[in-house]
Formats: sequence, C-alpha cells, structure tokens
Amino acid sequence: MPELLASLKARTADCHDRLERQLGLGQLDCDLAAYTKIVCAFLGFVAPWEERMAAALPASLTGEFDARRKASWLEQDAAALGVAPDTVIRCTALDVPTGLPGLIGAWYVMEGSTLGGRFIAPAAAERFHLAPGAGNRYFDGYGAATGSQWKAFRALAAHTVDDTAASVDACVVGARQAFEEMSAWFAARGIGADHTAEVAQ
Repeated sequence: MPELLASLKARTADCHDRLERQLGLGQLDCDLAAYTKIVCAFLGFVAPWEERMAAALPASLTGEFDARRKASWLEQDAAALGVAPDTVIRCTALDVPTGLPGLIGAWYVMEGSTLGGRFIAPAAAERFHLAPGAGNRYFDGYGAATGSQWKAFRALAAHTVDDTAASVDACVVGARQAFEEMSAWFAARGIGADHTAEVAQ
C-alpha cells in the first residue's frame, strides 16, 4: 500500500471511529424518524460540500468528481422518506482545503463512506421496509461496483498526491478536517448526544 493511503487510513482511524459512534448506524437500532433525521443531515452536509469541492478542484478532476456526486441520491432518499429535499437545512459553515493534497484527503473521506454504507443499506431496507433504493439509495453507494469504485479512487489519490511528507501531511489534515466538520454538523442537528458543537446554519 502506498505511503499516502496507509497514512490516511491510520491517521484518520480515530476520527472515523468517533463519527461512526456518533451516528450509531452500525447497529441501526434507531426508529424511522431518527433514521430520516440522519439522512436529511447527510443531505444538508453533502450537497454544499460537493458544490465547494467542485469549485476548488482542478479542471482535470472535474469529470471524475462529477461522476461521483451523491447529493442527488440523498435528495431521492429524503423524498422517499416524506421530506421535501428543498426544505432540508444546508450547512453553511464548512470549508474545503485550499491545496490539492488536502482536497484529495477530504474526498477520500466521502468516498470511503460508501464502504460502510454497503451494510447500512440492506439493514435499513429490512428494518424500515423500504423499497429498493427508496430511502437507502445513498447508503447503497455504487451497488455491486462499490468495491471497484473504491479501488479506482484509491488509485486516483495515489496518482494525484505524491508520497512526500508534506503532501501526505496535508492530505491527512484535509481528511481530518472533513471528518471534524461532518461531526460538528451532525451534532448541531442534534445527532450524537455526547457531541457538542456550534455550527452556523
């Protein structure tokens, strides 16, 4: 494994575990109302995050990024769960890194979330009696292609960011920033009682 990818995994593991505990989706022992709240919070974060990332990434990565956008999946889920997507509050207090390594680090976090979703999607469908893709489309990620899409993104990241200490550090900082902003946003939406944060709306 290239140094970049090994460092990203190891140096963001605490952030990943903390966010996973905050959301509580691993066991999926919440009710439908709580699940709907989480889906809407994801939409409120992912939609503006994608817009900021699209504006910050170099043109050479625009096509790849656009092909991996997921806000529309969350809009479908919100609608299927009875929430009009345009009524969902969007996060306005988030920033994306300024340099390319940091941007790749943030992107790594969002792409990596599709891996855990492979287990959440079927669990949600069973627990809440959801029709295929109706309320759990986001968590289903790329479906059967999730593994290959993750592998392709890892290759893109390794090709885009060199293994110098400065670049790796910047990439890790970008990834940790993404985790921290997501955690703060979910806490501000009342998700994760043990987390407190002030996030402008």
